[in-house]
Amino acid sequence: MIQLTYFKHRMKNIKSSYLLFGILSILILTIILIGCNTFNKGKQISTPQLSVGIQNSPSNALVIIADKKGFFDTTKVKVVVKEFTAGKLALQALLGQAGDLDVAVSAETPVALSSLGGNKIKVISQIVSAKDEARVVVRKDGNLDTPEKYFNKKRKLTTSLGGSPEWFTYNFIKKYNLDKNKLEVIAMLPENMPVALSGGAVDAISIFDPYARIGEKELGDKGLTFYDSDVTSYYVMSVKDATIKEKGVALEELIKGLLKAEEFIKTNPDEAKKIVADQTKLDIGIINETWSNYSFDVRLDKSFIELSKSEANWAIETGKYPQGTAIPNFNSVIDSTILKKIAPNSVNQ
Repeated sequence: MIQLTYFKHRMKNIKSSYLLFGILSILILTIILIGCNTFNKGKQISTPQLSVGIQNSPSNALVIIADKKGFFDTTKVKVVVKEFTAGKLALQALLGQAGDLDVAVSAETPVALSSLGGNKIKVISQIVSAKDEARVVVRKDGNLDTPEKYFNKKRKLTTSLGGSPEWFTYNFIKKYNLDKNKLEVIAMLPENMPVALSGGAVDAISIFDPYARIGEKELGDKGLTFYDSDVTSYYVMSVKDATIKEKGVALEELIKGLLKAEEFIKTNPDEAKKIVADQTKLDIGIINETWSNYSFDVRLDKSFIELSKSEANWAIETGKYPQGTAIPNFNSVIDSTILKKIAPNSVNQ
């Protein structure tokens, strides 16, 4: 009887142990599942981020529209757009030690000069080409209605140094064979040029839109514009090698969003212009009047390479870099792997 009671008690303890073991197993499994789920959620939260520096102007319509219309896949990349008053300043931020930017959008001129200086950057895409975006706006002076006539006397002309406006000015002077001794070239921030022109501080400004158009509007019938349609600018996206290696997928998503914006501009031009006007705080009239100067096109072609070579030679010729400075192989500055993967027909090297 005592043995039977002991046996029953023993069995009861065994059952209790099994029950406790079962409960503990369930708890442990639950904790593991919760941990895995939390880990997976954490992975989703840590979406790769790309900081993209642009000049807040119509030339960057693709970036502006892709951002405002939500064309970037936010589950795969978080694009943070940072504004600069000039593309060359965005490029400087990209090259800075602080690591403020992953991608810089600028005209090709700062990229060519930076590469000539030994900086290691890669161009992964062009996003727009611009013709007649840069021009020379002057205060009228009687019947002096050609560049040769107008600049055949002492004039003060302002431009922005170290970028595409200076390159345009160089070509303008060369094309019209202007006397440099009669020309005082003054460096100035683009946003200050229209006021300097209308106020009489300078006779002429050599700058890109929207500042060229603002200068034209402020002068009205007291102004005159000179063009050099032989000069085309290309706005390009530059990155560091490390960004391509570490954030290649995110860069793919960036370009996919820009391709969507390119299509949107073609099918919804009026809405596209309004988005750009709202973002840049420019009058819609200025946007309409300058829109045709731009060809919004995500691509890579040889024109960038040939233009960069010319600009490198110009930089050496004008003393920005010493004589004998080695001109880089601009073919190696381009990295077309990402664009080829997404839109192979957009690459022509």
